[in-house]
This record gives sequence, structure tokens and C-alpha cells, in this order.
Amino acid sequence: MKTKDNLVFGLDISQEAVSIASRRYNNIQFFMADIKHSNWTNILNKNLHNTDNEGVATVDCIVCLETLSYVENWKKLIRDFSALGKFALIKLYIPDDPIGYVKNGDEFVSEFNIHFNIVEHIKFISRGIIILFGKSKLIGEV
Repeated sequence: MKTKDNLVFGLDISQEAVSIASRRYNNIQFFMADIKHSNWTNILNKNLHNTDNEGVATVDCIVCLETLSYVENWKKLIRDFSALGKFALIKLYIPDDPIGYVKNGDEFVSEFNIHFNIVEHIKFISRGIIILFGKSKLIGEV
């Protein structure tokens, strides 16, 4: 994802993961944040220079891999993604008997579709994996 002309950054709840990633990818900024709490958006606003007319940070694409099942208010998180990112790519494993907060794929896809125009929807039925890529309905034309 990183090229010499773009900004890529990463968030993780673990300071150890942030430290390891920072050493491994020294041209990418990594920050410790817990997306279960709303303060993670403040980290974006403080560290990114690309803002909208109201001074809110925006990014071209948010990538969220295997995280939503751990977030009780995952629907709000998808809504937050649509306000911050022009596009989003979300990958989620939803087993037959999920223990996480996202209980079924149809609900996940439906919620994503409220906030994003779905560009790609890939479903690996036998593996229980769903990958969604969409354009935010809240952020203007790119």
C-alpha cells in the first residue's frame, strides 16, 4: 500500500505491535489506539494533514482486517469509517457459531451498505470469510 507519494499509517491496540511494525516499516507511521473508544479518531485528527472543510481528518481508504468481531459497537465503527475514509476495505471471518459481536454476514453486509456504496463483495462460503470494499456515502466525490 505504501508508495513514495502517499501517506500510510496504522493503528493497533498493542504498543508492542506498534513498536514492531514501526521498526519493520520505518516509512509508515503507527499509533497505539483502541478503536472500541472514540478517541482513536482524535489520533487521526492530530496526525493527519488531509482534512475536510470542518477540519476533520479524511483518508483515501480505511482497511480493517478481522477486527469488527471484537467491537461491541461495530455498527458505529462502520459509520465512523464512512465519515473518515473515502473508501473502506473490511475483511471479516464469521463462523457458523460466532462468539464475537458480529453474528451473521447478512447483517454485516446490510450495515456496510447503509454507509458505503458496495464496489466489491466477496464471500468465501466454505471459509466463512466476507470481504467488502465500498465508497463512502458521506464523503463527496474523489
